[in-house]
Amino acid sequence: MPVFTHRNWRGYAAALIGVVAVTLIFRLLIFRQLFLTDVSITTVALSYLLLVLVVASRRGHGPSIFASLISTFCFNFFFLPPPFTITVEDPHNWVALTSFLITAMVASQLWSTAHSRTQEAVKSREEIWKLYQLSRTSIATVDPQTLISSIAQKVQEVFYVQYCAVFESGNDGQWRSLSSASEMGAEKIFTPSLTSIREVSLSGKLKSVRLVAEKTDESEPEVPRNKTESSSAITYLPLYVGTTSIGVMTLVSTTLEEKTMEAIAGLVAWTLERARILEEVSRTEALKQSNELKAALLASVSHDLRTPLTSIRASVDSLLHSDTRWDETTLREFHLIISEEVIRLTRLVENLLAMARIEAGELRLSKKW
Repeated sequence: MPVFTHRNWRGYAAALIGVVAVTLIFRLLIFRQLFLTDVSITTVALSYLLLVLVVASRRGHGPSIFASLISTFCFNFFFLPPPFTITVEDPHNWVALTSFLITAMVASQLWSTAHSRTQEAVKSREEIWKLYQLSRTSIATVDPQTLISSIAQKVQEVFYVQYCAVFESGNDGQWRSLSSASEMGAEKIFTPSLTSIREVSLSGKLKSVRLVAEKTDESEPEVPRNKTESSSAITYLPLYVGTTSIGVMTLVSTTLEEKTMEAIAGLVAWTLERARILEEVSRTEALKQSNELKAALLASVSHDLRTPLTSIRASVDSLLHSDTRWDETTLREFHLIISEEVIRLTRLVENLLAMARIEAGELRLSKKW
């Protein structure tokens, strides 16, 4: 049943003005016999029906039903004999009047339904386009940290929500914000409830409440601040990748529907999972490069270690296994070679030990003058 509200009073007023205008036009034609010497009842009925369809297409279902009822009354009162009475003498006119009322209401219903479905299709197309924009911007970002920190801002910009935040539970069980974005001053309206976040994470079901001044102290009740804030809705949505819960998203919006918000939550969850995969790929690539560097370093160190060892061994073999009697000058040269190579070998080993300490994180700075 259509209800007269403040929002559609203009539609009802337009319907009333239209019916009055059609009635006056035809009564004027009949009274002055302009252009038409005899106005057909069918012509009047079709004119009223056309008006009902126009109201249905422009103003919606409620005003069109109102136009149907007013048109039926005016059609009976001004045009069906006897005029200026609500009685109908000819039974055929009863059939015409009833048929007109039914036709007008059915046409109004069908036209309004078609119009509303058209609007829903347009809205659905816009939402799909926005989801595509969000997914495209997420795919274009390859840095994991930037992807995570900017996801809430992208949702806020694409869907024009008042507030958006993504939360994740840490290893210590405490919830922390990964990303958040809001309109100018909207962050002062409320603080997301940790109780609601935990509840949604455990239940796996979204929770929607009217916008209230939520407190970080969970013992304080949630009380709306004013009528403007209570017209918006706070929605807590679980973020799932498969069957694994990876976080909770909080949205404050006055226009988004539940299905749309669930689609956004799914896309945000996919974005967070993509960021995690990018981090793993980055770590794997870094580990691969580290292994390659270690292999190259090992090959280089092996060569550097082999060189002094070869010199030391050659000098020692020359001293021990040769029948030649070396003079003092030659013996001193052998000793100097062995000493220099031992010093070089010691320096290499100390460098290797220092690198091992650096990788193990055991190297401490000596902060002294």
